[in-house]
Amino acid sequence: MKKIAIIAGLSLAGVLAGSANAQLITHKDLSLPTAVTIAQTAVQTCKAQGYLVSANVLGRSGEVIVAMRGDDTGPHTLENSFKKAWTARATRAPSVNFANTLKQNPTAGARSLSNMVPAQGALPIMVGEDVIGAIEQGASKLDDYVIVAISSEGTVRNGSGDTIKMELADILKGEYINPHVSVWHYKLDNLEEVADPATWPKANPNIGLTVSYETYQRDVERAEAAPASRNDILAKRFGIPMEGFTYFFTYEETLPHRRQEFWKMPCAMGADLSQGDDFTAFTFLFPLGNDAFGVKTRSYI
Repeated sequence: MKKIAIIAGLSLAGVLAGSANAQLITHKDLSLPTAVTIAQTAVQTCKAQGYLVSANVLGRSGEVIVAMRGDDTGPHTLENSFKKAWTARATRAPSVNFANTLKQNPTAGARSLSNMVPAQGALPIMVGEDVIGAIEQGASKLDDYVIVAISSEGTVRNGSGDTIKMELADILKGEYINPHVSVWHYKLDNLEEVADPATWPKANPNIGLTVSYETYQRDVERAEAAPASRNDILAKRFGIPMEGFTYFFTYEETLPHRRQEFWKMPCAMGADLSQGDDFTAFTFLFPLGNDAFGVKTRSYI
């Protein structure tokens, strides 16, 4: 097999060398760094204008060089973006031209090709008159869109999800107007209702279906027995925003004592780490005997 391949290669080389008119086709192609830059620019520009998009950059032959799915975009956007870009490359024109063609001639033959779509948004990439690729960023750019937000969770701290929920709460209170947002917010009206199981469906209409009353009852008992979990349970189970302090020690236990050295003593360590704009804290607990403990803390912003 190797011998045949070498002979064929030499024969082809001889044919090319022996023909004065035989020439290889030369052309320009998109490089990967250029395609990446084009895709990133398209996604970032659309995001700055309020559109969450995905982008496809195709090469000369309609092959995908870069497929970039934007943050929080739907799963359909990549495929939709590819097909519109393929349409622009195949027709050597903006994809909207094909859409207009079908309006005038619904039986146009190209409509049956699997990757041809009558939609706007894609452009051919050209060097002079030479089409070397296509770019499309797919998004839902409708003026009458509606966002439906459904939440059964309250807030504990100012995290990214909590920020959205607080914004929705402002809409419900009339402090912020957004005609594109419709909110269903399930929550109890006050802390007293936590003790009444008959009110719990106000916080979760699916109670008894996707979650049991027993699960809620266990969480209520845990909130009473473990102060550290109280705010979290009230917020996430009953939709009651909880901000402030949770106390773990009696007043007497917080009184300062004389300074002690704990160097080289055994200890247990707890850490509260952060993923955002928050505090990070470390606490070291040293057993001193007679049910007494030494505590050292280190806190950072």
